[in-house]
Formats: sequence, structure tokens, C-alpha cells
Amino acid sequence: MPITISVHGWHKGANAVAAIKSLQEFADLPLSDAKAIVEAWLDGESRKVVARTPEVANELASALKGSGFDARPESNRTASA
Repeated sequence: MPITISVHGWHKGANAVAAIKSLQEFADLPLSDAKAIVEAWLDGESRKVVARTPEVANELASALKGSGFDARPESNRTASA
């Protein structure tokens, strides 16, 4: 089940290059897409990324946190009415 990762901000000194590499590795994004997402985050925009599995989502969130981005996997479950 795919899991969405959201970034809620970044810390001074965030490593954009490491974040781009993490997006390429864990989200299978091409360089241009990964770069555009990281640049949007640095500009304060909200962009979400989808990971293939919960395990990959956790690895990506951890890598992004290590790069200075406040990243969290989101629950993709929908509530029943």
C-alpha cells in the first residue's frame, strides 16, 4: 500500500542535495522532479511524495529528517462514514 510523506518545514542548514538524493533513492523520482520538490519545500510550499510501502516511507522520512526537513509519513486510510 503506498504511503504519502509530507514535509512540514525545514531547519536552517538543511541539506538540499541529500534530500534530493533521498527522493531519488526511496521515491524513485528523476533528478528534475526531486529537485523541484525540494526547492518547493525550501520556498515554503507544500508538496507530498508517495512511497511504495510503509517501510520505504519510514526510511524516506528518516532520511529527510536527517537532511534537516520535518518529514512524516501520513496514514492513507480513509475513515468510514
